[in-house]
Amino acid sequence: MVELLERARRIVRTVGTTAERHCARDVLSTLAEMIRAGVVLVDAEGQIRAAAGRGVGDRLAVGTHIPADARRQFAAPQAPRQGLSEGPVASLFSPGGKVSAVPLRAFGRRVGTLLIVRDAPPDDRDRVLIEYTGALLALDLASGGDGDRDGASTERLRAALRVLSYLEVEAVWYVLAELEGDEGIVVASRVADRVGITRSVIVNALRKLEGGQVLRTRSLGMKGTHIQVLHPSLRGELERLRSRC
Repeated sequence: MVELLERARRIVRTVGTTAERHCARDVLSTLAEMIRAGVVLVDAEGQIRAAAGRGVGDRLAVGTHIPADARRQFAAPQAPRQGLSEGPVASLFSPGGKVSAVPLRAFGRRVGTLLIVRDAPPDDRDRVLIEYTGALLALDLASGGDGDRDGASTERLRAALRVLSYLEVEAVWYVLAELEGDEGIVVASRVADRVGITRSVIVNALRKLEGGQVLRTRSLGMKGTHIQVLHPSLRGELERLRSRC
């Protein structure tokens, strides 16, 4: 009991110290580490708001949407489903994992789902932590949070993207494709050479989005640029723009 209480307190401390950016991502990272699992936060519309831990691959990128057939598998039940090892939901994760789907409710309505993948279904202590964490994240989703408490709103994101040229949209798309998750190091000159655009196009596009508080960059000199995505819907909005061009 003492160990469980301390682990719950650690979740609370994470919430209390990550109010600036990426609250949901940091909370999920803490939970994933404690229960040795991959964890994905999905909102009521099927959009992935945050993801962390093992077995979370490219198909579960933040800002993308869960396929409709997978959503149907976990959207209806109002109680947690344990040990899903077959079907559309399981296919989203690395083979061999068992997926649990935990519905998130706040103020009398379903606001999202936590997907947990690990080698075996969670035991009783881990289920307590999962549902406790889910309750905290449900309140954030219900209050209009987007996994980033101080991040740009969707309208601000779209306003930032509207100032990009077609080439700059393409540049940001290819830059983000270099990242594993929502942050990492990218060498702009290598991306430019590979896709046939100039480095200045990439630099200008990143500078515009940083000004719009959509992402954050930090130069590492010859090593490249550290990029941190600040809005979970950035990839989804870029995909929408590219499909219209």
